[in-house]
Amino acid sequence: MTKGAACRLSSRPWVIDSTISGNTGDRGGGLFAQSSTIDILDSTLSGNTARIIGGGLRLEDSVVTITNSVISGNAGGGLSHEVGGDPYATLAITESVISGNDGSGVSAHGSEYYGPIVTITESTISGNHGRGLSLGGVILTVTNSTISGNTTNVGGGGVSAAGGTFGTIVNTTISGNSAGKNGGGVSISDSQLTFDKSTITGNTSAAKGGGVDIDGGDVRLSHTLVSGNTAVEGPELRVSSDAYDAGVDAHNLFGDRKSVVEGQSVDLG
Repeated sequence: MTKGAACRLSSRPWVIDSTISGNTGDRGGGLFAQSSTIDILDSTLSGNTARIIGGGLRLEDSVVTITNSVISGNAGGGLSHEVGGDPYATLAITESVISGNDGSGVSAHGSEYYGPIVTITESTISGNHGRGLSLGGVILTVTNSTISGNTTNVGGGGVSAAGGTFGTIVNTTISGNSAGKNGGGVSISDSQLTFDKSTITGNTSAAKGGGVDIDGGDVRLSHTLVSGNTAVEGPELRVSSDAYDAGVDAHNLFGDRKSVVEGQSVDLG
């Protein structure tokens, strides 16, 4: 076993056209970055193992850019970014693939005061044995991307947004994800997500909210297809009595217009 690379305290490394594989560590099996600025370009992080978190990559209070790269087949999740005290921490993923990891594909969480800005563009997050995106207290933008085939025993198979996450998901497909609890495709708790020109289809929940589950948060849907999802209750969209609001305009398509099973009254158009 070998340890992956570690970057600490104002490091400024570049990882270009490289492969990081077969490494083992507690946090960040392949790569660990703390209070650093790091760029990963045209590279692969695969087959690494984290005993605690961040099989491929573990980030803490850092500014990270990942472009045209692959993070796959890692144990302990694909990548994890935790922010405790840096108001400028960011994670930007562009034209990359995060797939087949044992654990969440992307996990990003902030503190009570600060959260990372997470931007995902033209990327694929698929086939992870955990949530596709596991988010808490972040500012999120997802554009022209695919989140598919992720499986978790908890809620939010494709996307879990909790702890004051605010996000916009545009022209993105969330499909074929499954959850053992609420929110096969998307789970929203104490957070706000806006979907525009997106597709949420073929997701499965073993409980409530096959497509989208809103519990203690709110959602905005515009020009979005929510169809072909399954759940015990609320196959397409479920809004709980604890949800703040659900805004659905007339430019959406729903496969099942009787999906809202409790709480807010929502006109599905």
